[in-house]
Amino acid sequence: MRICMILLAVFLMPAALTLHSQDFHSPVILSPYSLTISDVPVGAKSLPQPVTIMNTGNKVVHILGVAATRDFSQTNDCPTPPAGLGFNETCAIQVLFEPKDANAASGTLTITNDVPGVGPFIVMLSGSSSQGTSQIAVSPPSLQFDAQALGNTSAPQTATVSNSGKKAAQIATIAVSGDFTIMPSSTCNSIGQTVAPGASCTIVVTFGPLEPGERKGEVTINDDAEGSPRKISLSGMAK
Repeated sequence: MRICMILLAVFLMPAALTLHSQDFHSPVILSPYSLTISDVPVGAKSLPQPVTIMNTGNKVVHILGVAATRDFSQTNDCPTPPAGLGFNETCAIQVLFEPKDANAASGTLTITNDVPGVGPFIVMLSGSSSQGTSQIAVSPPSLQFDAQALGNTSAPQTATVSNSGKKAAQIATIAVSGDFTIMPSSTCNSIGQTVAPGASCTIVVTFGPLEPGERKGEVTINDDAEGSPRKISLSGMAK
């Protein structure tokens, strides 16, 4: 009975086996058999992560195709048939992850070859994304006002606060010092202003000297992005 069952199992065995983990009867060795790429900002592309193919057999192995699925892509230096991998020769596949949204992603890297009785090798791929970081910039970094008589107010000048990052930034406070005033026409709000990725807001400043001579001040912006606080230098002359 046992002999019959073994023979039946042999006859029912598929001609080609798809390999998800190392088959020690195969002359082809992959490393690694699974790959995880983490913390890639949405819309950005990861650094390449290698998968190495090695032929440990005496016969030349031909790599017939390499394909990645979903948010993954690949480049490789594997020889194109009729060239192949000889004994102890290797080639490398570079896998990249480019998340389209903030959800976790999975995919496969499929490597087809001409080893008898061995189907495609499958490398399991997984990736996680992040929303990236905020990148706040202020332009221009300084405002210089024309000379004003005591008691007069200058024409307004504008500085722009922009976010070129992948994550929204929140402005906590905006303060001004010296003989300068932030005008209500400013679109940057000093109480919880959110600057979305790719968006900007403005700070409108006027100069009204209270004492003669050169007058200086600054606008200070506190936010939750790297590099805070930010300062805009202000200067003007009283006639």
